[in-house]
Amino acid sequence: MTLEETLKTIVREQLAPLERHLSLLAGAVSKVDERLSRKEAAAFMGVDVDTITDWIREGILTRYGHGKIIRISKQELLSLKEASRPKTANSQFTDEDASALAVAILNRKKKAG
Repeated sequence: MTLEETLKTIVREQLAPLERHLSLLAGAVSKVDERLSRKEAAAFMGVDVDTITDWIREGILTRYGHGKIIRISKQELLSLKEASRPKTANSQFTDEDASALAVAILNRKKKAG
């Protein structure tokens, strides 16, 4: 084995644990809070892109990014979806549901504020 091959082997062995660790961290971060474009967020929520823009402007959703590059938290979208969904397919939108939605909206406004 040449000196170059030996050095390559040593470097690979030393980097392998770091690569595994970074891979696990990257997976955990993406699972925690994936960020979507306005178009992706609109498709996820089943609404128009303009609605997503309105929700950002109204403080219902938090805007991430700068300039024209805007991202929306998938976790926030999931929370909004959950808060606005009736409990069962046959139930009416109750006062509790309305209160939960109002709280979600107010919390988003506080974050943006």
